[in-house]
Amino acid sequence: MFPIQVKPKLIEILSKYFNNEEIDTIGKEVFTKFNAHLLSGQPFGIILPTDIAAKTLVEYAIQQNKLKELTETIINVIMNQGGGIIFRKIEAIEIQDLLSQLTSFGYHYKNSHLIFTNEKDQWGYLEENKEYYFAYLSIDIVGNSQIQLKYDKPLIEDVYGKLLKLIRVWVEFYDGKIWTWAGDGGIIAFYKENVEERAVFAAFKIFFEVFLFNLDPQRNKFNEPIKLRIGIHAGPSIYKENKGNILSDSINFVAHLEKNFTQSNHISISKTVYEKINPRLQKIFRSKGIFEDKECFEISLDFPFNGTTV
Repeated sequence: MFPIQVKPKLIEILSKYFNNEEIDTIGKEVFTKFNAHLLSGQPFGIILPTDIAAKTLVEYAIQQNKLKELTETIINVIMNQGGGIIFRKIEAIEIQDLLSQLTSFGYHYKNSHLIFTNEKDQWGYLEENKEYYFAYLSIDIVGNSQIQLKYDKPLIEDVYGKLLKLIRVWVEFYDGKIWTWAGDGGIIAFYKENVEERAVFAAFKIFFEVFLFNLDPQRNKFNEPIKLRIGIHAGPSIYKENKGNILSDSINFVAHLEKNFTQSNHISISKTVYEKINPRLQKIFRSKGIFEDKECFEISLDFPFNGTTV
């Protein structure tokens, strides 16, 4: 059964980012005929408050057993610049909270297909307190402390929110999951087959997309490019549903590898990862030396404009 717990977040997003006409338009994507004012029971001749219109749509979807379809439509509109039904861009940071909430209930939004799938079908059921083998990608925005001093908080939230949306798309494309996120970076996990190579390809794709992100003043509104550093390692961890409680030598190592050994606009990988990726990928990495008793390899992705003022 689709989780009714998403109801408050859906109402919040609809009432904050859409007007009554747009709420009706979204409703008509799910229901052939929808009129929030009519269904609300409020008398005509007065302006229906937006939060009442939002609540009416969500509650009607629940009554009609269409909450999943409504949620898909709302996310599609936000993730795809209007989704072909709202002709403007909607930048809703709260969409990340909604996606995280859905993930906790086992639902996974695949942007390319506009559907939800149960994550447990992709990763399989993971038992609490049991050891599993994962690949880990630690990612960080370089110079975040200086960015916090240079720019207003709303601007930072806007740019970082768009960046996280971009990162999430390509992590999910390679069947990874964002386990923890602290605003300027976090830990991403990959499970099941070929995890090392999927993590490396995800890292490359994120860098390539951030290169384009930096060239688009509508997305990167800073007067400088965003620079990243990424570390990748693989190893066992004791799984916990609360990802913040997952502690392991492997996670500690990848966090240290990214923070203490990886340069700006570089990807660093451990020998554990290097030995599992295909020879074509191996050829583009160079050995950087020993870090915490492990041989590590790196590649620079300092594209033009990635390290200069935009």
